Amino acid sequence: ISQLHITTINTRGLRDEVKCQSVFDHLHNSGGDLFLLQECGLPFMENYSKYEKRWPHGWSIWSGDNQNTATGVAILFNNKKFQIEKVENIVDGRVLLIDLDKEGFQIRLINVYGPTDLSERVILLQNLQSYICCGKNVIIAGDFNCILEKRGGNSKNASTNRTDTSSKDYMWKMKFGKKSKEDISIWKVPEILHNIVN
Repeated sequence: ISQLHITTINTRGLRDEVKCQSVFDHLHNSGGDLFLLQECGLPFMENYSKYEKRWPHGWSIWSGDNQNTATGVAILFNNKKFQIEKVENIVDGRVLLIDLDKEGFQIRLINVYGPTDLSERVILLQNLQSYICCGKNVIIAGDFNCILEKRGGNSKNASTNRTDTSSKDYMWKMKFGKKSKEDISIWKVPEILHNIVN
């Protein structure tokens, strides 16, 4: 495979038709190959033809949830150069898996919209580990809803300055398995989040 351009975006809701079309136009015109969308605000549906019709540029795979109005994930293809081998809705509205073949290159793509609750997020990350050892090139991307580094601002604001070490530990394990853990420097975070390749 020569190049593969993947964009991940938290849409903050796509129920509004005008906003949805505006986001879709922007993504299509950006020229990427695959787009991973989170926080689409989608309910669970038997089919998502309404949204599929708004994206005529390639396949689109959707997953919604009736338990939380903010959830909903999707993977959009900007062309039909990929062969879809498998689609699995791991967690409704939160985790969507697609196995792809492009020019003989096997890819497992996992789109994640993590819960804001720490314990729920850790459980989700634990469950993802079993999907990584598959003999394919694995890419996990999305919005994990966790802070992995300290931010500037008022130190009295705990939510701004608390790092999520539990989620960070599980992301490390997903990438490196049981190898000894060294300090994860900040420059490695985007690699861990957006390009976990087995």
